[in-house]
Amino acid sequence: MLVTHTGTHSSTHTHTHTHTQGRTAAHTHTHTHTHRDAQQHTHTHTHTTHTHTHTQGRTAAHTHTHTHTHRDAQQHTHTHTHTHRDAQQHTHMQKITNKNITVQILHHNSNSPRSKRSDCAPPPQVSRVYVEDRSRLLYCEVPKAGCSNWKRVLMVLGGKAASTWDIPHDAAHGANRLRRLDSYDAAGITERLRSYTKVLFVREPFERLVSAFRDKFESPNSYYHPVFGRAIIARYRANASLGALRSGAGVSFPEFVRYLLDVRRPVGMDIHWTPVSQLCSPCLLRYSFIGKLESLEADANFLLRSVGAPRNLTFPNFKDRNPRAERTSATITQVYFSQLSAAERQKVFDFFYMDYLMFQYNKPFSDLT
Repeated sequence: MLVTHTGTHSSTHTHTHTHTQGRTAAHTHTHTHTHRDAQQHTHTHTHTTHTHTHTQGRTAAHTHTHTHTHRDAQQHTHTHTHTHRDAQQHTHMQKITNKNITVQILHHNSNSPRSKRSDCAPPPQVSRVYVEDRSRLLYCEVPKAGCSNWKRVLMVLGGKAASTWDIPHDAAHGANRLRRLDSYDAAGITERLRSYTKVLFVREPFERLVSAFRDKFESPNSYYHPVFGRAIIARYRANASLGALRSGAGVSFPEFVRYLLDVRRPVGMDIHWTPVSQLCSPCLLRYSFIGKLESLEADANFLLRSVGAPRNLTFPNFKDRNPRAERTSATITQVYFSQLSAAERQKVFDFFYMDYLMFQYNKPFSDLT
C-alpha cells in the first residue's frame, strides 16, 4: 500500500539542462522549500558532467539525496528521482522521511510543455475519476484492478444500492448512476480535488495486461472481437482464414502484443491496457491513497474505515465475470509471456515502464533491463 500526502511544504524546482554530443549533460537544480513554521531553506545544487545512457523508448534515471537539519532538530531526507523520456517531460518522485513517518509525493515538472495549463482550469485527466460526495471520495477507475467491485462500493456508499451483492456486473458498469468528476463545473472540480480523499488502485502491469487479454479475447465478446480482433488478425496474421477475418475471434497473445507495440496500430488504444500513469495521471493529481490489487481487500477495507464508511460495508471479493475462469496470477502471466521472445518482453516492459517505476513493482523477468 502506498499512502500519498501533499505534506505541509511547497517546492519550487528549476532545471536547466545543457546537452552536448557524447551524451554528456550539465544540470543545475534549485530547490526552495518553504515550511509553515516560517523557516525557509534554499538549496542550490549544480551537477555537471553526467553521462546518460539512453536506450530506445526508455528512461534515464538520476537520483540526488539531500539531507537537511532544521532548528528543531528534526531531520528530513529528500530523495529526488528524475526520469526523462525525451528531454521535454520530467517526472519527480519525492520521498520524505520525518520521525519514522514515510510518505510519497509525486511531482510533475511545470516546465514540461504538457503541464502548461492555467491553475484555475481543471486537468483533462479527471474523466476517469468517479465522485462519491457523501464520503467525500474520488476514485480513479483502473480496469482490471478491481474497478467493478469499487463501483459497487461507491454505489452503496452513495445510497444507490443496499448491498454490493445486489449489483450485477452490467449494472455496476452500465447503470451505476455514478457521477464522474468532469460532470461538475470548474469550481466544483477544483474544490473536490482540493478537499476530497483521492484514491487509486493499481496492479502489476504484466498481470493486468494478461487479465485484459484473457477477458476480452478468450471469451465471447460482441465488441472487442469485431472491433479489435478483426483489425489485429488482418494486420498481424499471415494467411488468415476468411472466418477469422469475419469474426475477429481467436486472437493470440503474440498477435495482441504486436498490436500493442505498433506505433501505427490498425485500431486505437483501449483503457483496459492503457498504462495507469496515463489513465489516472498520478503526477498531476496528488492521490491521498494508492492501493494495490495484490493486497486489495486489506487496503480497500482500511480505506473504507478511514473515510467513515458503515462498519458492515466491506470490500467484495467475488468474481462475476467469467466466474469459471481462474483469476490471472503471476504464474498464469508467466505462461502467456513465455510465448514472446526476450526482445518482445523487453518492449512490453518499456511500454509499462512508468507504471513499474511509479508504483514500485519488481521486474517480472530477470532478463529485463
